[in-house]
Amino acid sequence: EIHPLLKPFPKADLLPSFVDLFEQAWPAKHWIDIPIVLAVSGGSDSVALLLALAELRDRFLKANQSSHDATSRQGNLIAGHYHHGIRGSDADRDAAFVKSLCEQRGIMCEIGELDSQHLKKSPREGWESTLRKKRYAFLTKLAERNGARYVATGHTMDDQVETILHRVVRGTGLRGLSGMPRCRPLSPAVSLIRPMLTISGCAARDYLKALGVEWQTDLSNESEEFTRNRIRHDLLPLLEREFNPQAATAILRLGHLASEAQELIDAVTAETLE
Repeated sequence: EIHPLLKPFPKADLLPSFVDLFEQAWPAKHWIDIPIVLAVSGGSDSVALLLALAELRDRFLKANQSSHDATSRQGNLIAGHYHHGIRGSDADRDAAFVKSLCEQRGIMCEIGELDSQHLKKSPREGWESTLRKKRYAFLTKLAERNGARYVATGHTMDDQVETILHRVVRGTGLRGLSGMPRCRPLSPAVSLIRPMLTISGCAARDYLKALGVEWQTDLSNESEEFTRNRIRHDLLPLLEREFNPQAATAILRLGHLASEAQELIDAVTAETLE
């Protein structure tokens, strides 16, 4: 049974340019022959991640039918959804949506569940950080069980801007100004990759609207209780309105320059120590 939020998909030639942007960021030839775990929460960014990768997979296989067995490649994409168990019916709704979406697209899906009764946070960390660690642990194990080299997330350009601003507000050094890395190891065999860091969240939502696919909204993203939400809804709009309409672009440029500088420092340090 198709989830009520899902509608029939249009023909491939009607898809907007989001998929082409995605392909530029992470060409299919780099991952088509290996399993990939996709972190799918049900939000717009992760749903766009799943659908774009599925479309790129289908495009690649169609263009290379002679050298690839399309049937054997159907299991290449594995969606992982982590059910935190602390948002009641909203969490149940998100899990059901992701499962239905994956079934419609012929993508394997595994739901991980957290036993919130045994959840303990570190004195230095909040619940958000603790839950994030639990989620990545689930995704890493899922990848290892299926021989996946990558865990892909739907972090976008917007998330990068918010991350850099968040670190500036808390006080950070050069490495922190670099923002989220495009890729980092999760275990000796698995790496986390963020292929959408150069694409805006608005582009992802426009892509889904063009497909006629809705997504789930996490109401906690609107709560003023979390610093990141206040940065998204209050601080960044203030900077763009009162100081620089291109503040987000300027922050991204700062992050890029900081990353390049940090890479140079690390290389010189390693050479000097050796």
